[in-house]
Amino acid sequence: MTPLFDEHFQVSTVREMGWDGLKNGKLLRAASSVFDVFVTMDRSLRYQQNLNAFDLGVLVISSVSNAFPVVSALMPKVNVAARMIESGTAVVVER
Repeated sequence: MTPLFDEHFQVSTVREMGWDGLKNGKLLRAASSVFDVFVTMDRSLRYQQNLNAFDLGVLVISSVSNAFPVVSALMPKVNVAARMIESGTAVVVER
């Protein structure tokens, strides 16, 4: 099976990081201290937060479903976008 994320990326979930209870700004602040890119399916996060306040890019996966086959089909685009995204910005990946 082909890995979903490029092998050069360190990938962790919110749960793996122990950030389950964090929301929005607190979550982005925690992520910016460890990661360069925050990947989410929350389409409204980029409108609810001032992304310039965080030292990371937000990559939004916009999909009709969060089912594995649907999301995994978008991963090649996610990998490309993750390499190009700039801190303080949001990029939407969709079909």
